Amino acid sequence: MINIHDFEACEESGRFYGGNAGRKIGLVWRDDDWLVKFPGPTGKLHGGVPSYTTAPLSEWLGSHVYGMLGIPVHETVLGIRDGRVVCACRDFTLPDSTLVSFHDLRNSLSDDEPGFTEDASTGSGVVLADVRSAIHRIPVLRAIDGVSDRFWDMFVVDAFIRNIDRNNTNWGVLRDSRRRFSLAPVYDNGNSFDDKRTESGIVRRLTDSGSHPSGCVGCALLLCDGQWHAHRPVEIHRIGTGCGVHKGFGPFHGTVRSDVLP
Repeated sequence: MINIHDFEACEESGRFYGGNAGRKIGLVWRDDDWLVKFPGPTGKLHGGVPSYTTAPLSEWLGSHVYGMLGIPVHETVLGIRDGRVVCACRDFTLPDSTLVSFHDLRNSLSDDEPGFTEDASTGSGVVLADVRSAIHRIPVLRAIDGVSDRFWDMFVVDAFIRNIDRNNTNWGVLRDSRRRFSLAPVYDNGNSFDDKRTESGIVRRLTDSGSHPSGCVGCALLLCDGQWHAHRPVEIHRIGTGCGVHKGFGPFHGTVRSDVLP
């Protein structure tokens, strides 16, 4: 059973959160600070879309898939605020940590670093080979165990849940008050599971056997080592009637070959 909590009487925490995917507020609930995500309006989108996205549900469900797979992920609960279904995410930076995104970490690289397709310090860079190089060359990341594994975990699971908005700003590390760094839990999964599709559109896609290959999670990348690879996507397993084709992993494009994974 899914619990839907009542956040209507919760006080605002005075903490504010960035991002471009709809309204966010900070609330105090059960003596903790929570980031609360509202469904975003879709009035500026074209085609058959719902009036509001299902991003709060997608955030909760996508996060729980990560948790079920044993991958550290932020804590999420569903609730009602201002008459709408919202997703509350426990603020994992408290009590004394700061979130540092991969985007900002990459900005610290010197552009004299060899072997990059784009400038090494391009925080928004999306070439996979460059991302892999940056992971291994940024001193903070080299000192943390499991960074590369976390990247590939997100790579595969995001394709599996069709999270098409994983980018360099929504994964990273935590810096505590003693300047120690650790991996942040996975967060920002609100674009999973077709959050801008109508229910009828989702049903139509799942029941149309010609719209997606059965037995695989579609393509996720990529430009690798300066060349496009258009081989078969990473196969996981079939769930129900299929998972749909995931064209584009966050900002990346193309497909990923299973034999390029370390």
